[in-house]
Amino acid sequence: ERWLAQLAAHVWTKHPQLFCCQGQIQLDRGEYAQAETAFQAAIQIAQRGDHHRALLSAWSGLGISRQRRGELESSHEA
Repeated sequence: ERWLAQLAAHVWTKHPQLFCCQGQIQLDRGEYAQAETAFQAAIQIAQRGDHHRALLSAWSGLGISRQRRGELESSHEA
């Protein structure tokens, strides 16, 4: 997490997988709202480029977060 925090903003906008990593850290901490924000940022960036793996990771993370919150039925909404 410290390593991620040191990265410049322009790096984040080119690599959506970084948001997935941040989201996973927050998911592991039980910080679901923050995790979902990170995963949604990854989805937006990944959809603009050719980032299929990041898109899959972000959708998966978002679904896991919503499942843990008891909101699985809303996991198809981004």
